Amino acid sequence: MAEQTHKRVKLTRSIILNREHAEAGSVHEVPRPLAQRLIGEGSAELAAGETPETNTAVNRMEAPGDRDPQTKQVAPAPPKFGGPKK
Repeated sequence: MAEQTHKRVKLTRSIILNREHAEAGSVHEVPRPLAQRLIGEGSAELAAGETPETNTAVNRMEAPGDRDPQTKQVAPAPPKFGGPKK
């Protein structure tokens, strides 16, 4: 079975992700090490349907990169209020 390189996480608070504001409640697909870090610091939780990691070790000797890890928003945050007035 091929190793999964990205995980879907649901943000538990608003943060800056990929140099942009990301709302609490939005779902993003992020690299596994970043997902583990966000979950560990309490900024995110696994999105519905994602399986928890059985091996939580992170390889700190990965090749260095000179840019932020690429992420992609999967679902927007739910509306903060009841919606637009009619």
